[in-house]
Amino acid sequence: CNSLEDGEVDLDIPNLAYLDDEGGYHENPLRPYEPDTDTFDFPDKDLFHGLGSPFDAGTLIHFNRGCPWGCTFCGNNKYRKMYFPDRKDYMYTRDFLRMRSVDHALAEMRWLKENYDPGLLRVNDDDMCADEEWLEEFADRMTDAERIPYKCFVIPNNVNERTVDYLKRSGCEQIQMGVQSLTYKTRRMIGRPNTDEQIAKAVDLIREAGIGLYVDQIFGMPWEGEEDAKKTEQFYIDH
Repeated sequence: CNSLEDGEVDLDIPNLAYLDDEGGYHENPLRPYEPDTDTFDFPDKDLFHGLGSPFDAGTLIHFNRGCPWGCTFCGNNKYRKMYFPDRKDYMYTRDFLRMRSVDHALAEMRWLKENYDPGLLRVNDDDMCADEEWLEEFADRMTDAERIPYKCFVIPNNVNERTVDYLKRSGCEQIQMGVQSLTYKTRRMIGRPNTDEQIAKAVDLIREAGIGLYVDQIFGMPWEGEEDAKKTEQFYIDH
């Protein structure tokens, strides 16, 4: 942006990809990502506030960046290949996950509440339960000055009695959980090696806590057949 304001783009900027005047493609070296996400200031909500629905009903926030998983159907898989090209465990390394401090997260929530008073917060983290210790501190330190009803995204592997309690106490009212498939072979192939029992327990714990639940389910995998569809149907009937 500074380069554009100066009137001439610096073509040596890391991360920049461009076409030259002859149509040739150039891609500059990758800039390392910033591990300390507390260095980022709060986003300027004034750009959207006052525009009407849906911006006056709720707002977005991020507590972490990255994801503890690199599922084959997700953009995180591509990012992990870019940042960890020589790592055999690139799909599962937690090195890609970067957490804001609880202090910084709560400060933004207080700022949002004081300035915009949103009715709902959408936590756009790929997995709100990815760091259990962080989530516990977040719940323990939450006060009415920060508490805003929120929805979030989770992955069954990190849902247990403790994390559900932390979510409930911190104001979570709705969860969207990535199940993707009720066929173990499919989950193995797409990078989600959790068990049917883990998924069932996660569903039951969330519902027992009185938190609204949606699930993501991918249909039409080419190797799945009618029996897989029937199993999926029965699972959701049972739970």
